[in-house]
Amino acid sequence: MGPRTLSCSSHATPLLLTALGLAAVTLLLVYATRPARDSVGRDRFGRPVSVTLSGLTLALAAAAGYACFLAGDSGARAVWGL
Repeated sequence: MGPRTLSCSSHATPLLLTALGLAAVTLLLVYATRPARDSVGRDRFGRPVSVTLSGLTLALAAAAGYACFLAGDSGARAVWGL
């Protein structure tokens, strides 16, 4: 493999990890914001936890988007020779 291909493949692990982290935090956020059976309209873990998970979800979404951009850009550069 050439150096361009190695550059492209080096972005795969961060992309995978941020995407998996985003999926996990999103599922946790959905679970945390569902009301418990005995409470009406309240979050399971409270408002501060839900706000923190929302912020973490946004940060991981931005990181996953950036990693996706880097992987796509380096792959295009490897293919087109830029």
